[in-house]
Amino acid sequence: MTDLNVDCEYNRDMMDAKRLRSGSRFRPDIIVHRRFSNEENLLVVEAKATARDGRTDLDRLNELVNQRERYRYITGVFITFINHRDCVRRTGEILIRLRWFPVIAGLPEEETLTWPLGDELIHRVRTM
Repeated sequence: MTDLNVDCEYNRDMMDAKRLRSGSRFRPDIIVHRRFSNEENLLVVEAKATARDGRTDLDRLNELVNQRERYRYITGVFITFINHRDCVRRTGEILIRLRWFPVIAGLPEEETLTWPLGDELIHRVRTM
């Protein structure tokens, strides 16, 4: 397939910590890249549940994909899991919202997917 790496909570930029333009350190939730290089930074992902404010993550993603001189991420995606208990009980599904940075030709800027839960998991949620 590919010799790129997929890492969670990876905060290395070569041998140093990743830093935003402001100088603050950051640790993306998931990245697809080649370790010890900024030449093949393919994807940066931030993911949150709806209970949390993702404004900082959105700003960070926007900076990372637009910061062409250093990290050079080709694209980023902010994933929001809409998993309110009442909604899951009623529908048996979790909604997953994707917001892409930058907008890629042929893909919507934002899209919502559904993830149906299996019968056992639906039963567990409904009895909570």
